[in-house]
Amino acid sequence: MQETITIASRNFPADTAILAELRQFVGEVLSQLNLNAEALRNLELAVDEAAANVIEHAAKMFPGQIG
Repeated sequence: MQETITIASRNFPADTAILAELRQFVGEVLSQLNLNAEALRNLELAVDEAAANVIEHAAKMFPGQIG
């Protein structure tokens, strides 16, 4: 049996102030995947860390253009 994958997409500003909102969005999307609580937390953390790094490093590379 073939599974259907639904892709969720949303744009967030490049500002660390949105990280809580991003975590909530990721949690809502991932909650549809029947993951155990530990896997869900690990994925939320990974996305949070990746987003924070992109925001931090992009802001350094493109001052005045990000955020």
